[in-house]
Amino acid sequence: MHELICTDETFDPNFTIEYKLSIQVGLDGFSFSILDDIRKKFVVFRHFPYNFKNQSFLARKANEVIQKNDILQKTYKSVTILYVTPQCTITPKLPCFTNSPDELVKLNYNVAANNETGAFDVVPLGGTVFFSYPEKLKAFFLSIYPECTFTHQLEPVFNQVIKKIEGKVVQAYITINNKYFNLIVTKGNRLLFFNSFNYQNGHDIIYFIVTAFKTLQLKSDDVHVHLNGLVAEHSDVHQLLKKYFHKVNFIGFNTDYHYSYTFESVPKHQFFSVINPIG
Repeated sequence: MHELICTDETFDPNFTIEYKLSIQVGLDGFSFSILDDIRKKFVVFRHFPYNFKNQSFLARKANEVIQKNDILQKTYKSVTILYVTPQCTITPKLPCFTNSPDELVKLNYNVAANNETGAFDVVPLGGTVFFSYPEKLKAFFLSIYPECTFTHQLEPVFNQVIKKIEGKVVQAYITINNKYFNLIVTKGNRLLFFNSFNYQNGHDIIYFIVTAFKTLQLKSDDVHVHLNGLVAEHSDVHQLLKKYFHKVNFIGFNTDYHYSYTFESVPKHQFFSVINPIG
């Protein structure tokens, strides 16, 4: 993916106190969007690709991007940081649940020693998502944006899941990142399945998805599949999914907001999380 820079002519760098900033950061890139909260219009989007194998470099890279972009050094109405990681899990909200958040994540993943655990609730689905993140990365963002919200890339996706609950319809939300993807399956307001899978090619993705649905004893004809992340229209993954599921679409921008004409070059489903406010 190449660098993307989109700026509406109505963006006013002296008026950022009325704007909301969203930043998405992970091993494969740094992206951010700016929402004019008065007009409910997204006016800036930028994406800077890179490729790291180790999370320990992320704080340094984030600082480099911020220092090179003056508009990231302004004061905003709100700032949300979305961290991209496969290390996340969901638990029911039960009063008798005694495991600590750190223990819950470590049950499923090999967590780095300097990591901490964050969380966000998915109330209508009756659970809490816990995720692991580098303590140094969150501390860096708090030093720049003291009031920022630090959450997971999937929180906007779960918000979309909740928003689109429809009777007893079975829906599958697939978020594809480099080398791994997340699968969320719901039926009405019931969460049936949530997990992360590593993959090497498109056939791996299809195998894990089809296996999950066989385990759930769900018929592919009854499933509405919603795609977002690093997957292109007419790609191998897209075509393979259409062979197994009749109802496959890409998640677009939130229709509750307006978008600058400069965003026409932005793959809507690829940057859904960062161009979709959570608060």
